[in-house]
Amino acid sequence: MAKDYGRLWKDVTNATSECKAVHILTEILSDEDRAPILHLGSNDAKLCVDILGRVIVKHNLKTAEKHAFFVTLRRLARSHGRLPDSTIIKEKIKVEDEISASHGFTDIRLGRYRGYLVAVRALRVALQDGLLKRRKQFCKEVILWGTLSHPNVLKLAGVQGGHGEDILSLSEWMAHGNIMVYIKKNRTNRLELLHGAAQGLGYLHGASLIHGDLKGRTIRAWHNDVV
Repeated sequence: MAKDYGRLWKDVTNATSECKAVHILTEILSDEDRAPILHLGSNDAKLCVDILGRVIVKHNLKTAEKHAFFVTLRRLARSHGRLPDSTIIKEKIKVEDEISASHGFTDIRLGRYRGYLVAVRALRVALQDGLLKRRKQFCKEVILWGTLSHPNVLKLAGVQGGHGEDILSLSEWMAHGNIMVYIKKNRTNRLELLHGAAQGLGYLHGASLIHGDLKGRTIRAWHNDVV
């Protein structure tokens, strides 16, 4: 018997508790074909993104359930250009005007958040052509980035402006810059630097992820020579 996705989604929105919503979402996402939920309208998609974002972090899901929730969240984030409210930083971030580096279709500037220096990534303003497409891709990448946790992989601190055109992602500021700059200014064990980079890359490959832009300029140096 075919599932009544319209009724099930209505049950999610009317659920009296988040646990109840999780149970219904699990039923919806148990099918390989998740097309019905991926074609939600804008308001429903925003609600679903928010629920999925909270659930993945707060609830102890089974591996298969967590994978289904994460894949759906990532695809919804990309198709609607939205991020979960749980990832959005509400506090004001002071950002410098000068661009420190550029990677792909993003520019990186120095910022200050809660008294700490942070790297602030934003979509390049000059790239107006295809801005919506790039914004959706950026949302997908931020969702993925937020799940990564390894000493040799830069950690996402949060996001600002998730529902507008100006999306900013925050991470720790690497004062030493990339390793190409670092090795010119410091006497260091280059094999240790390469070993750190290889460990981070191995972690990504273990998660079935491909970096796609690995080079000296995209590898950052920590204070203790770990990259």
